[in-house]
Amino acid sequence: MGAGVIGKGVVSSPALVTRGSLALEGEGGALQAGGGLARLEDGDDIHGSATALLRTPTLRTIRGEILGSAATHAYQGYRAGRRLDLRAGASVGGEGGRAYLRGGVSRLLSGGVWRSATGAELFLERHFERARISVSAQHVAFTDRRGVTRDTTYIVGGFPFHSRYITYEERSLAYLDLEVGVDRVVRAAAVQFVAGVRHGDADAVPQRWGRITTTVPVGRHLALVAEAGRRAGIPEQGLPSASFATLGFRVLRAARRPPTPLPAGADTRPGVEVVGSESGSRTVRIHGLPARRVELIGDLTEWRMVDLQRAGEDVWQVTLPAGSGSYRVSIRTDGGPWLPPPGLPVIPDEFGGVVGVLVIE
Repeated sequence: MGAGVIGKGVVSSPALVTRGSLALEGEGGALQAGGGLARLEDGDDIHGSATALLRTPTLRTIRGEILGSAATHAYQGYRAGRRLDLRAGASVGGEGGRAYLRGGVSRLLSGGVWRSATGAELFLERHFERARISVSAQHVAFTDRRGVTRDTTYIVGGFPFHSRYITYEERSLAYLDLEVGVDRVVRAAAVQFVAGVRHGDADAVPQRWGRITTTVPVGRHLALVAEAGRRAGIPEQGLPSASFATLGFRVLRAARRPPTPLPAGADTRPGVEVVGSESGSRTVRIHGLPARRVELIGDLTEWRMVDLQRAGEDVWQVTLPAGSGSYRVSIRTDGGPWLPPPGLPVIPDEFGGVVGVLVIE
């Protein structure tokens, strides 16, 4: 729940917003659904959305993708809006970054009129030692139908008669959105900054926007999320840009590890310990991992995969140069999914999952 500003028509109105969402992700795709209620000064706005993403098996780091989404909103029970999107494309990713290219069509309901739009989007992300930088571009083209009021004067028998009527004009409009994002961990918090600009003839004046999001873990599966900024308008739906500020909680749940029986006498101490050395390097030791192979990736390794060495029964370790600070890390056992190390607090990452936060004193 948070206080914010939601735009309706051409006038923005202060609002109290309550919203929630649920996201599920697996190797073959992802599902996300959400909704909310905004209490405005002159009425309520109800909105909801659902998104499904399907991925093909990986072929030389490339995967095909199909994305479908549906969204709806209703203001005071009327002024309903609907949006249906279908996108297809391909993605590529690795420890150094990821990228995807998608294109498709949309069907929009606004003002009681259905219209179509086409779009394409390109997303690039690069991982650096302490940050992730992303660049995205989205092009949208649509036909706008607007009513124009015309006044006419007739002279009949020397007397003027005035009439007024409405005609409809269709215009082909397009715009290009460019966005740059920076993500990094500051101590145990994940901070994201996004700035964007729009070019094209879909808006009367050029648009610029930005937002900052801070996620602070307050438990292993709970994080406090604060966000503020200005969001871009959606010309094809007639939605203006608006300023906003929200504060809420996010419940995090990592993927389950495949069940593995513990051998007799196994080390069951949970968690991660860090041991210093005279050379300035640190040894990261992880307990309670019954596996044949363990890999680590994160800020500590400059997002390169590193194999851990067995240091005892169910104990694995690696020695790396590292100073004091907070580091995002994930581990993989026996070629399985990337997961936070046991015992560490977690924060969301940009892939819809979570990573562990390792603090080195």
